[in-house]
Amino acid sequence: MTDRTALENVKERWAPAIEDSFPEIPFVLVGTMKDERDRQKALADDNNGGDGSSENVVVGAPSWVSDEEADEVAQDIGANKYVACSAITMEKVESVFEEAVVSFMLLQMDPNCVIM
Repeated sequence: MTDRTALENVKERWAPAIEDSFPEIPFVLVGTMKDERDRQKALADDNNGGDGSSENVVVGAPSWVSDEEADEVAQDIGANKYVACSAITMEKVESVFEEAVVSFMLLQMDPNCVIM
C-alpha cells in the first residue's frame, strides 16, 4: 500500500462499493509499490544505523502503510487476504493471482462468482 490516502479510500469508497455491488463475492486487497516501500525502509534503516527504527526518517519519504496495518484493514473490510506486490520487481505479483484463485475456490464454484 503506497500511502495512507489510498488506504482511507479503500475503507471509505472502494470497500463499500464492492459490498453494495457484489456482497457475496470474495476479494483480495492488493498493495502496490512494495519495492519503493522496501527501498525507503532500507534507506531509513541505514540512516539509523540499522536499528530498525525506520519511521519517517528519510526526508520527503511518505508515511508508508505497514503490512500489519493493511492486514487489519483487509480484515475490517472483509477481504480474504492482503498482498503487497511490486509490478517493477514482480515480487509477489504471482501471489496476488494465487490468492484470487484461492478466494474463488472458497466459493465452491458458486454461480454468482465474478472475477474482475
